[in-house]
Amino acid sequence: MSDWKSMCASSKLALRGKYVELECCENFRVNGYVFAVDPVTESIVVQTKNAIKILNGNFILKVSLECNPKFPQNEDLEDLISSTTQTHNSSDGKKLSKRRRKLVSWLKQNRFPIFVDKDKINVGGVAVVYPPYDEHSCESKNEMVLTRIQSMIREIL
Repeated sequence: MSDWKSMCASSKLALRGKYVELECCENFRVNGYVFAVDPVTESIVVQTKNAIKILNGNFILKVSLECNPKFPQNEDLEDLISSTTQTHNSSDGKKLSKRRRKLVSWLKQNRFPIFVDKDKINVGGVAVVYPPYDEHSCESKNEMVLTRIQSMIREIL
């Protein structure tokens, strides 16, 4: 077993696709295939037999490569993740356009300076709302503006 904290970044990244056993804090152990490693936070995404787990790098103590996997690797894992993301992001076209029209109409009615560019709504140059036009699809560098825009969208929709 190798100490997780003392491993170099290239060694951690080399674990991708390998079957490992992770020893974590409080005698917690995880066995599975490494799907991804974040070199900055040292967090790791592991495909276990029944789920996908994301473990914080601070939680991991030791890692060991296992020679005899206890279950086969799901080759379609990347496809599964991307299809789930696409399904979530691609709402019904009519419903999406209705939501967009309603939001744009409400913002204009309440005299918010907005600019609509293709599929995004720019609010006052400080916030952007992307499809599916809900409170989770907003972006702003100003946390207070973001919070207020999100709460308004929640009330409108």
